[in-house]
Amino acid sequence: MRLRTASHILALVVVAALAALNWPEIIRLEPVNLIWLQVDAPLNLMLLGLLAVEVVISLLYETAGNARDLLRDGEFAKRIQTQRELADHAEAAHFNELRQTLDTLMRESRQRGTDLSTGLEHSLLRHHRETRVQLEGFHRGMGSRLGEMEARLEARLDAMSPNHETWTTSGPSAAATQGTGEVPAWAEPAAVPKANHSEKPAPLPSP
Repeated sequence: MRLRTASHILALVVVAALAALNWPEIIRLEPVNLIWLQVDAPLNLMLLGLLAVEVVISLLYETAGNARDLLRDGEFAKRIQTQRELADHAEAAHFNELRQTLDTLMRESRQRGTDLSTGLEHSLLRHHRETRVQLEGFHRGMGSRLGEMEARLEARLDAMSPNHETWTTSGPSAAATQGTGEVPAWAEPAAVPKANHSEKPAPLPSP
């Protein structure tokens, strides 16, 4: 209860108590000047009645003001609730949109990672196949070259070893020692084995 309402009620109680204690004086007739008319009437009762009317009007006005304030507070509370609901809905919508955006970004990131890994795997496989083909070609080339070199070497060896004499007279060592009078070491005649001095000579036949 507000202080103003309490003060009004207290004033009414005091006035009622005074009126009850002084009721004979209140209802006593006295000449009353009403501007356009003068009559005998209970002046105190009239003043008490005007005071009571003023208090009632004040109470009614205050009650109406309180009711208007309550209605305004209720409307304000409804508006606040509506704004809060709108803010909650907007926040929820924003949160959902943000979550959808994050999900889309994560999905795109995973897709890009998958595509990148797939492309890298394909590139590695293609590079491995190309390297393998190159190595196989290199091996085949080296094998063919080694075969050619082996065939040439065998042909040269076959051409260089028909007989010892031909090699001595027409070989590269003879051409190298021609005009110098030297004989290659490998072309010298084999050494005659020495006689065994431990064996006794055979006896000469008698004449």
